[in-house]
Amino acid sequence: MGSRAGYTLLTGLFIGLGGILGYVSFIVELIPRAVLAPILIFVALEIMVQAFLSCPRRHAVAAAFAFFQPWRDFWPSSTQTRPSCRPNA
Repeated sequence: MGSRAGYTLLTGLFIGLGGILGYVSFIVELIPRAVLAPILIFVALEIMVQAFLSCPRRHAVAAAFAFFQPWRDFWPSSTQTRPSCRPNA
């Protein structure tokens, strides 16, 4: 796309100052989750494609397993969904 270090610097300043001054959280509150979710999924898929394209073919399995950890954090474990087996005292 032709962007250089200036784009990265300006983005870092905008997000950094926005976090400090609070206008990033204000902007995020204005955007509905239904609009934000497809954007985040698209970005995640682009990151995944870039990871597979930039690593050697023999490392593809390791790159695939690296994506399991963030998804695993969203699913409850079997001990959290199972009711307690201890009798009430």
